[in-house]
Amino acid sequence: MADPTVVRRVKRQRDVRLAEGWQEVRVWVPTEQDANDIRNLAADRRAKAKALAGLRRKLRACPQKTLQRIAEAIASQGSAAYTTPSGPVLDLLTKLAEEDDLASFSRAFILLARAAPANAAFVGARCRQRSPTS
Repeated sequence: MADPTVVRRVKRQRDVRLAEGWQEVRVWVPTEQDANDIRNLAADRRAKAKALAGLRRKLRACPQKTLQRIAEAIASQGSAAYTTPSGPVLDLLTKLAEEDDLASFSRAFILLARAAPANAAFVGARCRQRSPTS
């Protein structure tokens, strides 16, 4: 569902990030260089989250091959090969469901919510639409 206004979209994205444990930081700095340094640091941290940095230790029960598939799908978010930015993750979730690997399906969704919380609601809605029980 599209948000009716930009303000509503930004609020929804902020809320989902906060729900996933992301922290919002606002800071005033004296120079443009300081601002660029902070922007670069923030971009680096977001890239690490998208690459699932720090989460691999928590997923020891997940087979390495499956974890790699999940990481690749999340890293491919926004690929031009799909009609939606979440296409790679939706494709992987479909394959995991077809393989009857619901544990990996669940892990993939949880990792997506952590790495790209703004996309998790969209992916969850698409999964519910495809569910044979809905």
